[in-house]
Amino acid sequence: MKNPSTLIIFFVCLSLSTSISACGPLASAPDSICGTSGSVPATWGSGASLSPRVRIAHTWIEHNDGTPYCLTEFALGTTVGPNVILTHNHFDLRPKGRESEKMTFTTPAGREFSLSMSDLTLHQIDAGTLIIYLPNNVSLGAAALGDQTTLNQLEKGEWLQVDYWDELNQRFVQGNFQIQRLENGVATLADPHLVIRTGDSGGGIYVDGKLIGNTWARYVDPTDGRPLGAFNIALLPTAAMRLLQPQQASVAAAFAAETFTQGR
Repeated sequence: MKNPSTLIIFFVCLSLSTSISACGPLASAPDSICGTSGSVPATWGSGASLSPRVRIAHTWIEHNDGTPYCLTEFALGTTVGPNVILTHNHFDLRPKGRESEKMTFTTPAGREFSLSMSDLTLHQIDAGTLIIYLPNNVSLGAAALGDQTTLNQLEKGEWLQVDYWDELNQRFVQGNFQIQRLENGVATLADPHLVIRTGDSGGGIYVDGKLIGNTWARYVDPTDGRPLGAFNIALLPTAAMRLLQPQQASVAAAFAAETFTQGR
């Protein structure tokens, strides 16, 4: 299990709740915030060449002194199979007492759908990695995974490509970030321009176009919460690679079929 707790500087998870609002009576809670989940069309999305990036809005209702509150937290994820998403392990910790809990997935093209938690399967790999299985009728693009050889060749000073969310323009961005440290399945990357923010947790990390992990947490000053220009990523654990190998085989077959069709 990845354990960055030995690091001295305080760090905060990047998937903290970003919105809390009073819902009013439960019966009148709007569907667009915390209500019932929308259905997914029979053939939602298609094509292996679609972008593998998804933004995830996790919403639910909690009660405090009899008043229902809608809570929303955002994260990012990367599809690694037609209906399989790899992200940070923050959704697995779900206390009892939540109501109308769901996830809404949005692609870079602006297509979105919502599913209740009962329609999803969450597979916790370790403290830094989670796999979400969507219903079979959802088909998205998928990223190619790196392997153990790729991870073993990582070195301090190397530049990695990181997916993050541009809040101002409401879009995905990919930037280059340099490795400062490698230890126990966790890499620390420099972020001198402070572009990684709350809600970027789970964003894909790439080397040579292959997915090797996801964003975990950023470093902050423990006295005032000021960001310190660095963040941690969780590198792909071996257990995740083994679990996702069949998915990658289907992705390779889909790419081959698309290439053949387009070439005709």
